[in-house]
Amino acid sequence: MSGRMIAAAGAAWGWRDRALEAGLRARSIWLRPAQEAPAPPLEPFALVWPQAYSWAPFAIWFEPLREGLAARARMERAAQLRPPIRNCEIVDALFAGETYPVVIDCGDSSDIDEEQAGRALVYFKMQYRREGYGRPNVVPGGYGPGMGARIDSVLPALRALRDRRAFAHEAHARFGAAFGYDRRKPFLDALAGDGRFALTGGFKMLRPSAFLAEVARARVVIDLPGQGDFCFRFVDYLAIGSCVVAARHGVRMPVDLVDGRDVLFVDTPAQAADACAHLLADPARVEAMAQAARAYYDRHLTKSALAAYYAGEIRARLPGASFP
Repeated sequence: MSGRMIAAAGAAWGWRDRALEAGLRARSIWLRPAQEAPAPPLEPFALVWPQAYSWAPFAIWFEPLREGLAARARMERAAQLRPPIRNCEIVDALFAGETYPVVIDCGDSSDIDEEQAGRALVYFKMQYRREGYGRPNVVPGGYGPGMGARIDSVLPALRALRDRRAFAHEAHARFGAAFGYDRRKPFLDALAGDGRFALTGGFKMLRPSAFLAEVARARVVIDLPGQGDFCFRFVDYLAIGSCVVAARHGVRMPVDLVDGRDVLFVDTPAQAADACAHLLADPARVEAMAQAARAYYDRHLTKSALAAYYAGEIRARLPGASFP
């Protein structure tokens, strides 16, 4: 989504979504545990983070990482901007008087920038090709939710809504038509035309908070690829703790999702419809998968979990370093 499209969407969503999000934030404050998790030990390296991103919407991907890593390592902001690198930002790791470039690539394609990969201490690729790249320093980068760092301020309320099990929707699949239309349409046609369940969604966007509240009241949600195999909705589903049916990804997370436990993968539109029908007839399995999805997010995709993973990958590659 271009910066112009994001700005236009924000103007269209307007005050109603801000009011709904404010309500979710207020309830989340009340639900959030009073005791904060202890601070992790500081890493032996420092990080120099871009003072501004080469494309403003990169903040959705990078700000949760910056916030998580700022709790683990001394953080500086770069004195000047680097020339833009398509789909990438570079963070410098400082250790023992040396500077090591760390590349974070959030591009929708599974291709990497070979030149940058050849220079990097470690290259984090968010749409990491399942078969890899033949480069040991290129590793999966994980993925984040559609609200970026703001998800933490509303997630307790969304989870509480999901845990009430006051479902208003059987199967839920809502997408924009700007990206991935040809990949998504056969699945949406099969789901909408199946008489065994009702489908909520189609090609009609909602305001962000309204979308998340709708997801929290759905028994089963469907993940379909957009520009890339991973999209924000998928991580939104995991974060809330939804029972997810997903078109099989050609890319992978740092820790593989377990098919049938964390998410149910399908390969065809007909399989997606069958999966929804079978799950909706088995409420116990729906709830088991929902809890497993939430646990996966908490272990591997929160900003603190991703920061711990990123820090570990950087630390392990520092030349001559030996750490416990």
